[in-house]
Amino acid sequence: MADAWYRDHNAALVNQYGPTEAAVDVTACRAEPGRPGTVPLGAPGDNTRAYVLDAALRPVPVGVVGELYLAGAQLARGYLGEPVRTAERFVADPFGPPGTRLYRTGDLARWNAAGELEFAGRADDQVKLRGVRIEPAEVRAALLAHPAVAVAAVIVRDDPPGAARLVGYVTTAGGPAHSGDTAAIDTAALLRHAATLLPPALVPADLVVLDAFPLTGSGKLDRTALPAPRRAEPGAPVRPSTDAERVLAGLVATLLGRDDVGAHDSFFALGGDSISSIQLVSAARRAGLVITPRQVFEHRTVAALALVAEPALRDAVAEHDDGTGTVPLTPVMHALFERGGDPRAYSQSLLVTLPTTLDHGSLLAAVRAVLDHHGMLRATLRPTGPEAPPHAPWELEVPAPGTVDAARCLRRVRVAPDDPDALRAAVRAESRAATGALDPERGRVFAAVWFDLGPATPGRLLLLVHHLVVDAVSWRVLLPDLAQAWEAASAGRTPELPPVEVSFRSWARALTAQTAERGAELPYWREVLAAPNPAIGDRELDPARDVPQTVRRLAVTVPPELAEPLLTARCRPPSTAGSTRCCSRPSRWPSGGGGPGATRSWCFWSATGAVTRCCPGP
Repeated sequence: MADAWYRDHNAALVNQYGPTEAAVDVTACRAEPGRPGTVPLGAPGDNTRAYVLDAALRPVPVGVVGELYLAGAQLARGYLGEPVRTAERFVADPFGPPGTRLYRTGDLARWNAAGELEFAGRADDQVKLRGVRIEPAEVRAALLAHPAVAVAAVIVRDDPPGAARLVGYVTTAGGPAHSGDTAAIDTAALLRHAATLLPPALVPADLVVLDAFPLTGSGKLDRTALPAPRRAEPGAPVRPSTDAERVLAGLVATLLGRDDVGAHDSFFALGGDSISSIQLVSAARRAGLVITPRQVFEHRTVAALALVAEPALRDAVAEHDDGTGTVPLTPVMHALFERGGDPRAYSQSLLVTLPTTLDHGSLLAAVRAVLDHHGMLRATLRPTGPEAPPHAPWELEVPAPGTVDAARCLRRVRVAPDDPDALRAAVRAESRAATGALDPERGRVFAAVWFDLGPATPGRLLLLVHHLVVDAVSWRVLLPDLAQAWEAASAGRTPELPPVEVSFRSWARALTAQTAERGAELPYWREVLAAPNPAIGDRELDPARDVPQTVRRLAVTVPPELAEPLLTARCRPPSTAGSTRCCSRPSRWPSGGGGPGATRSWCFWSATGAVTRCCPGP
């Protein structure tokens, strides 16, 4: 554009940036002919300040994308008669004098080496799906990189409810989208193309080919008019036609709790995610088919996976890594001990309902099978030797299978079947007792309590495991293994669980081997963590009062105009998909949001996006 301008005009072309809320202009940059790339927004003018900040209102380094905030004499006071919208966009300025404010533009930008701002899209275009922050423009760019695509759009659809998925829409570069009943674009090939450019979580679950995009009266894309992906009528999916399709369809149905799965149903559209994709790979191997997690993300449907699945060689038995031996502590384990206090009772637990056909012998056999199968359930915490580095004073030792007595780990408590209060009291008492008995230094990291309510009433099973050897995702493996082992034992068979090809010990050792390589990142992370954490409430935490037992849960439904600022501007959790847990770091509450007597609460998210708990402030 700049080159064309200078060919026809003898006048400067200037790129000016200035939202109405900071009129008239904030930055300016002269567009020079022949300059490669996009013309920057430029640098702030007189009496104007610009900040590129992260979700916690911290400046990001040069070259890193953040949200653009503006300050200065020309900033508006707010929106007339719209206090909620004003509070959302005009926030306290942590860098200026008391009482000054920043305007949150909603634009994404980065600083370049010349001290100029570069536009990088809109922050409010981001979406969150299965705990991952997604920039639809990035997915759209990957689709547009295919030569057959002319126009593309990407949205998140939640129809049917509870099955949210990323859907891409494209038009063809060569004209009409369809020739007869055949799409001019091979959607499967387009998805494979996108998978080569995007991480698995960003590959659309479905693609829809259109002749033209629906537009609003002003000529913009009408997202609400985009059609849902075409599906077979309920109860009449395209039937699997080959042996491989039938096997995979049955596995997907079992794994995702579906009554029926068609050949062209998308695994992720049905509710699958990264963890269940790994479970599908393991289940397929047991059924005689070899697929990889990456293939699940790339091909998605039963029919497409059946085409790439290879038969498992009958004489190629997967080797089981029992994980026995010395296990170095991972960084998150070291962090547990750095917290201080007594870590013996730091555990996770689940209470599950049992079938009425369960008996003590089959349950004991199932517990024994799980203990022998998963090495970390047999782990013992011990001090490292004198040759160990000072930063690693502890390690785990996993003994051989069969060395932990399953009968010692399983306790049976008889409870009257018609007394709910007695059951609740028994669960509370046994939970406290089992937690108090945990001691990783003595190899006691697992406990199970069977609440026997008689032969006619489903009992309960309390599973309690030390957090050193289990996390929230581990239960999705342990519970199915326990159920599978019990089914085999109750049928008179010896439980045989699927092999663990990479144990936690192998993974931890590989992680430790990267210590020297990761050490180069230490200065960066020290800089990131140099800023003090904001206080929770108006006082310092009291170890005697601020304990898990004082945490309370409160569920409140609020209107969208209140929920949106909270979830996007105040407490946006990080988008790192590999995290298992994260704590939001909200900025200070906006002025007018409460006084000394106001109640405050802090929300904690898991990386899957679920709010796990809220901590009341003082």
